[in-house]
Amino acid sequence: MLFILKTTAAAILALAFSAGIYRLIKYNIIRKRLLVMLREVAEIRNLKIDEYQLLHEQILGMDRRNGILIYLNYAHRINSRIIDLKEVTECTLILKQVVAQLELTYRQPSRPPVSVCFYRKYSDPAFKRKSRVRKAVYWKELITGSPFFGGETVVARELDEQAG
Repeated sequence: MLFILKTTAAAILALAFSAGIYRLIKYNIIRKRLLVMLREVAEIRNLKIDEYQLLHEQILGMDRRNGILIYLNYAHRINSRIIDLKEVTECTLILKQVVAQLELTYRQPSRPPVSVCFYRKYSDPAFKRKSRVRKAVYWKELITGSPFFGGETVVARELDEQAG
């Protein structure tokens, strides 16, 4: 009986370890693909990426000289957006208990807003929340501080003082 328990425990540990290794390898592959794709998109558009941020299965890059953001999302298939900051009227930082994200609203109402998620409560570890919120604030300031940005900045907060 003891042998069966030890064998079962070892099998569970091995399975958990291999699942963790698989996720790490998958994340590194996606990360490398996103970096290569960001460079390729920038090169095609004659842009120079000054800043970039990898988040989950997405990457956000900015060419400060031209006021252009490149947003690539690798959730199930590649979704790319080239965002000219001259066309953005509002940059909203949404801070809630379950999410921290930036939402960029275009001048033309027919164009849907772009949401860049920095933190998701149900898929990110709680200890990463503060650093991800700091990154979202940094990118909001980077975007709204651009001389090309012609809109407003908004912060929508729904945080407990203790949790923030």
